[in-house]
Amino acid sequence: MRPLPSSERSAALVLLLRRPRSLLSAVGEPPIAEAVSWISGRTFPDDKPLVDLSQAAPGYPPAPALTEHLREIVGSPQTSRYADIEGIAPLREGLARD
Repeated sequence: MRPLPSSERSAALVLLLRRPRSLLSAVGEPPIAEAVSWISGRTFPDDKPLVDLSQAAPGYPPAPALTEHLREIVGSPQTSRYADIEGIAPLREGLARD
């Protein structure tokens, strides 16, 4: 599929914006707010924390334990090196088996 030239993109946008608002009314409510309402007011034990997978851009910061863990991993000298030129041996062996 070829990209539309600028003039055609503008025309397509104008047509889209002129569509009846009734088309928008047929669109359902976002599911994320619904999913969040299911857990509203609930608490979760420390050994079984809730992991929110409802959206890719949550409106709250990550858990401090997660950011501390990532800080330790990223700051480790082991993670700042290139892999061997021939790759990571266990990964190569696993891929070869498959």
